Parts: sequence; structure tokens; C-alpha cells
Amino acid sequence: AILVAATWIMAPDAFLFDVLRFPVVAPEQFYASTRAWKLTLWERTLDILKFLALGPALLCLGFVIGDRRRDSLSVMLDLMIAAGLLAAILPAPTWRQYLLVMLPPLFVRVSRISPFLWSSVRGRLVAAGCR
Repeated sequence: AILVAATWIMAPDAFLFDVLRFPVVAPEQFYASTRAWKLTLWERTLDILKFLALGPALLCLGFVIGDRRRDSLSVMLDLMIAAGLLAAILPAPTWRQYLLVMLPPLFVRVSRISPFLWSSVRGRLVAAGCR
């Protein structure tokens, strides 16, 4: 913290540009000049679906969408999942680490419906990704 404070004191304008403005502006300028299609909402949504499909998150999201129980904890977790998805889609360009905010409430929500999933052999196979 002392090094960061000293750097800010020595050159406040350069510090603000290098630490705050450049990381926000540079990726969008790069993609706008080389791959502008990656900045569209449609492409960012496809990227999110692709990133979710790399692991169990897309399958878990399907289970959560299919669950019809709406107690207060489930509603709160659903709101957190929706906010996490929205927060992952909004930045341009989209990166897979933006989904990390959504994963804990998603997996907690799936754990609340897991007794239903594990009640049958077919549910076990689906949850294991075998079918």
C-alpha cells in the first residue's frame, strides 16, 4: 500500500491514467479496431453461453430454470444468479472470469434441488453428465 501511495503522490495524473483509465478504455479500443463483432450484445451473449458450457454451470442453470419452487431463499438466489449473468454480459468484451460472481449462488441453488435430482437413477445420470 505504501508503494501504491508513493506512486500516486509522485505522479497523480499518470497514476490515474495507468491504474484506472487505461484498463477500462484499452480493451474496448483494441477490439473495436480488430474484432468489432465481439463487442455486440449478441456475440457477448453467445460467449457467456459458451463459457457456461465449458463446465457444469449451463447444466445447473437449466436445472434452476426448470425448478418451480419459489420460497424466499430460492427467490434471493435466483436474483443473485440473474444479477451475476447481467454483470457478466454487460462489459465489452466479455471474459469468462466475469461469471465467477454468479457461480456460488448458482451452485447453492442447485444444491437445494439436488434431492429431487438424486431421487432417481436417471437424475443421477443427468447430474453426472452421462445422459
